[in-house]
Amino acid sequence: MLEKELWLYRALNGRTIVFSKDIAKKSTTLTYGYDVALGIASIIGKETAFGEAFHITSDESYTWKEILEIYLDTIEKKTGMRPKVLLLDKSPHLEWIGAKWQVILDRYYNRRFDNSKIQQYIDTSQFVRTESGLISCLESFLCHPQFKKMGWGIQGTYDRITGEWAPFSEISIIKDCISYLLHRTVVPPKSKLSI
Repeated sequence: MLEKELWLYRALNGRTIVFSKDIAKKSTTLTYGYDVALGIASIIGKETAFGEAFHITSDESYTWKEILEIYLDTIEKKTGMRPKVLLLDKSPHLEWIGAKWQVILDRYYNRRFDNSKIQQYIDTSQFVRTESGLISCLESFLCHPQFKKMGWGIQGTYDRITGEWAPFSEISIIKDCISYLLHRTVVPPKSKLSI
């Protein structure tokens, strides 16, 4: 998944999440932040850890599709509505300079890590299970949702892809409104996206 402003905001406002099959099939290893901190603390001051590199990760890997399903199930449980998802063949982020490299260098790889080295210092089997951590964090956020600055141009592009419109009451700055309208109606994608 990408930043919550790109997908969760859409889901909570009744618009379709835009995702892609090319990313959905890749695997990832996500680790609860507190467990990473415990892992770092476990090697501080240990002479045997000097000059070494460690993967401080959970023992579990999931596909991005499985992560998406966890999010969808949690949102449905908390709000009573299951978000809609449009699965494209290729990520639209490949067309955008700012997000292209995040997709190519991060999301297009199966990210499974060998964490046996850190296990000399901490029992990673005691780390928060990925699914539990994701559900807990999302439920906490949903109780008091706060989004950072919204990229209304990207939202306009997503709405052009899905055929949806954001109500202008959601866009409080004129410049953002213009960016949204341009991307929603005028600025064509660089290449045809396959749906």
